[in-house]
Amino acid sequence: MLGKEGPELPATRPTLATTHPELYRLGERLLLDIIDITEEGDRLNGPGPLLIERLPDVLSRTIEFIEVILSIYSPNDKVVY
Repeated sequence: MLGKEGPELPATRPTLATTHPELYRLGERLLLDIIDITEEGDRLNGPGPLLIERLPDVLSRTIEFIEVILSIYSPNDKVVY
């Protein structure tokens, strides 16, 4: 998983993965899709056609990510910021 790399953060600074696993999962999936499109595009000499083909899925995942952010936001939760 992308978020598991790097140094351990102190308990006073929890990661997105520990505080909001659903949001972390959606964000990771979105990033992996973008990385996949970029890498595949490099093999095809440009991501243009592939991006057009997969853009609806990426946009759908982005909207889902934003919906989850808005649904978990509260005055005591700074995830939106």
